[in-house]
Amino acid sequence: MDETDGLRYDTSRNGNHLTAHNVVAIPGQAGQAADLEENKYAYLSIDNTLQSGLTLTGSLSLAGWLQAETLDTDYRSIIGKYNATSEASYRLYLPGRDTLKFFLSDDGTSGATLEATTPLTPGEWYHVVAVFDAATQNMALYLDGNLEAERTVSFSQLHPSAALFMLGAYDNQGVFVHNFDGLLDDWRVYDRALNPTAIEALVNNYPVAAFSSDPDQGLTPLTVTFSNKSLNAITSTWHFGDGTFMGTDQGQVTKVYPISGIYTVSLTAGNGLLSDTLTVHQAIVAGRQAIDFVEVGDEWSYFKGTTAPSATWTLPHFDTSNWLSGPSGLGYGDGDDATELTDMKGNYVTLFARRVFTLSNEIITDLELEIDYDDGFVAYLNGTAVVTSNVNDPAFGATASGLHEAGSPVIYDLSDKLYLLQAGPNVLAVQGHNEGLYSSDFSLLPALWADIAPGN
Repeated sequence: MDETDGLRYDTSRNGNHLTAHNVVAIPGQAGQAADLEENKYAYLSIDNTLQSGLTLTGSLSLAGWLQAETLDTDYRSIIGKYNATSEASYRLYLPGRDTLKFFLSDDGTSGATLEATTPLTPGEWYHVVAVFDAATQNMALYLDGNLEAERTVSFSQLHPSAALFMLGAYDNQGVFVHNFDGLLDDWRVYDRALNPTAIEALVNNYPVAAFSSDPDQGLTPLTVTFSNKSLNAITSTWHFGDGTFMGTDQGQVTKVYPISGIYTVSLTAGNGLLSDTLTVHQAIVAGRQAIDFVEVGDEWSYFKGTTAPSATWTLPHFDTSNWLSGPSGLGYGDGDDATELTDMKGNYVTLFARRVFTLSNEIITDLELEIDYDDGFVAYLNGTAVVTSNVNDPAFGATASGLHEAGSPVIYDLSDKLYLLQAGPNVLAVQGHNEGLYSSDFSLLPALWADIAPGN
């Protein structure tokens, strides 16, 4: 708000420069404040086509200083993206009395409101923060760092409003009304829900270091974009974990990691008097290395399908002391069978096999099942079916639903099943089905491997 005429420049480097309409600059809380006179219909705005990042649909925080000169029965708009033609999204205002009110909409028209309890006094400065946490569906209002009110709402997404972003008024079909009468200073819009510590830092002008990285893992050379989300900072110094560092005032920096490794990244943010450092261990995982959890030729426990096994046979701690064991592949008639099932033909069409493997603290990035089979199978990871082929009925006596000759292993990507893994014992269990009781052959050769972060 420090400019005296024309634009009020966005210091976050996002380019959201506000056009000032009849606004005067006078001393405020952080340099110059915008003096908005009601009788001059003063306001600040930016068109939706020019804004960047103000059409928020998830979490948000609105924070700034205000001093009201007039508190009466008229509505007074402070900040928001809101108009009267089904383009309401978020708004902070005075609802015709001396308390603040926070509005959110998920459909552009109706929505939820939250009102503060402390009455404002004309001519006094107040620091205000309005917070929406989409993850918890919670609205909150803070006055001078103190929680005034909070509530939960029924939605987690806001309407993507195409309205003007405005300070000091709102757009009623091209007429700018509900003008605020007073001073506004250092208003900020965040695309996240500020926590109480961050809010306290804003009130007291403490620097708070914060950043995000995208992506945070991948193959080398890995290019990472770091976004500086620090509060109350005018200086920033990055340490990227590979011995390099950078001092910059840019909102985003790009770093290339050419060598595989796990990198700890830190950011120090300062305001000239105080500084704060955020260190994130294992922030970046560059490169990968493979590990075989289950290999062809490993020893498997298996159960011949003359009867059904226990219902818990696919779980890690199942007791296989009365099962048979042997190396894979398991089968007959294909010439690839390390454990030959000489009695399968004419007696049973299903085989139940399991292999236990152990995880410690590996950071797993990818998981793949490779299996050569004849004729169908169901694969389970810690009790959950993850891949099925040529099996319509998983009952122990059911035949495969189609033919599949062994000889060309098939790879299945299980990376979306990483959540099934656990520290300690894990089990890959495979239920093989033959196409007929007197089939000429049967094969089951599973393998499981993962890509893990280097250094594990």
